[in-house]
Amino acid sequence: MRPEGDFYEMFQARSAANVHLLIRSNKDKELASGEKLWPTLAAQTAFHIYKAKIFDDRASGTN
Repeated sequence: MRPEGDFYEMFQARSAANVHLLIRSNKDKELASGEKLWPTLAAQTAFHIYKAKIFDDRASGTN
C-alpha cells in the first residue's frame, strides 16, 4: 500500500484478533467533522500504550 493510499481495508480488518494498526501523520489533517486531527487525538484518553524498539537497517548497511 502506498503511504498516501486509502486505509479503508486496514480499518475493516482491525476487528481480527491478529491485526494491530499504527497510523502516523505528519500533517494536522481536517477530519470529516471539520475538526483537526491532532487536537482531537490529544483530547482523548490513551486506550493502550505500546512500547516498540525501532531499528534503522540503513545504519548497518544491509539494505
